[in-house]
Amino acid sequence: MKTINVVNKKENWIMDKIADEICYIEPKDFKITRSETTDNNADVNYWVTWKTFRPNYPKTKFDMMFFTHLDGYDWEKVILDKSDLIVCMSKHGKEVLLSERVPESKIRICKYFGVSVNKRRKIILGISGRLYNTKRKGEEIILKLPEEIDKDIFSFYFKND
Repeated sequence: MKTINVVNKKENWIMDKIADEICYIEPKDFKITRSETTDNNADVNYWVTWKTFRPNYPKTKFDMMFFTHLDGYDWEKVILDKSDLIVCMSKHGKEVLLSERVPESKIRICKYFGVSVNKRRKIILGISGRLYNTKRKGEEIILKLPEEIDKDIFSFYFKND
């Protein structure tokens, strides 16, 4: 049986929630474990907080990173180069990785952190307020959100008082 080790340091942060959701998967063909460091016996080490992997860490059988953003450090490129697979949540993330010359074959977009789409509920964005003829509140920006954001993930509720 294959083993995927989800690597994440508990810090009560959104990345913990993402790691939790990955660990809730109950696959038949492989086992999911969780630790704060590399498991050299695992078939895959999935670094949810990718920057906790350090450039001097030895490569494992298969190193997978959950990419969020770059901060401009030289060592970030070393980590990306050592990665076998990099998961990002958007086309923008993929474009950032491609601009860093990460091969497209190493990049996957996964909007749902690896959890089945059927198990995901939509995130409801609700906005309530008074609209003004002067548009001083920037309403036109808010009203563009449904066009700009993925409708598979978000639903919108607008209430005009």
